[in-house]
Amino acid sequence: MSRLENLKQNREATPLVYSRTEVNKEPRFKGWLAIFIVISLFTLLIYIVFFSHLFDIKYVEVVGYQNPEKIKEAVWEQSGEGRLKNNIILFNKQTLRSTLSGDPLLADVYVRKILPNKLVVEITESRPSLIWSTKGDNYLIDERGAVLGKATTEKLPQVFDSADIVIARGDKVASPTFIKFITEVWNGFTPATATKITKISIFDLITDIHVLSSSGWTVYLDASKDPKAQLDNLTKVLTEAKKSPQKLEYIDLRLDTKAFYK
Repeated sequence: MSRLENLKQNREATPLVYSRTEVNKEPRFKGWLAIFIVISLFTLLIYIVFFSHLFDIKYVEVVGYQNPEKIKEAVWEQSGEGRLKNNIILFNKQTLRSTLSGDPLLADVYVRKILPNKLVVEITESRPSLIWSTKGDNYLIDERGAVLGKATTEKLPQVFDSADIVIARGDKVASPTFIKFITEVWNGFTPATATKITKISIFDLITDIHVLSSSGWTVYLDASKDPKAQLDNLTKVLTEAKKSPQKLEYIDLRLDTKAFYK
């Protein structure tokens, strides 16, 4: 058989048109069943999270504060406003922080949610940094410059306000920078001068600091500038002033480039 006849015979034996493979179609109701199951599960999840009381706040733990009942009262007051506000997932931590920020004794508030139903409120209490004396009364001031209340016998740096401003608990009388300046001057004065601080006074301009030493002389400082640099300059001026036979009255270090003494 020739090659041509063999090719022709193969073509006749092989069908040129193939029938399509039948596709097994899924019943339409199965697709709707899947959608129904998904919606049902989602609805069940919504119910469990928001309406089943599983995630209602039931426990409040307060850490680091001497009056935990006050904090708990603020939590219950906030969570009691409306059904879903008692839900721990929807409970607004920032709102609680804002509510408690009005208490000067609280330096910081951190709120943790422990599912399913517990809140932990961690408190950092304010610590007094100095005593502010005005109008014959002494007040405790924290590192933020906030008034914590009346002072009794605390041994802290003391500032006398010559302007006699009226202050009350919760007021902010100075900046953190000012408080830090006074603290550093108080701690560094004796090592720099070999004398003690008798009195620190401020005037209408809060950056104008007058420090009276136990030796009788006064140094004028600027609270807007570096306290360490001014104490270093104070040491140098004292060394120079000792060469004079006259009694030292004051040293003025408020200028950047010059120091004056008399």
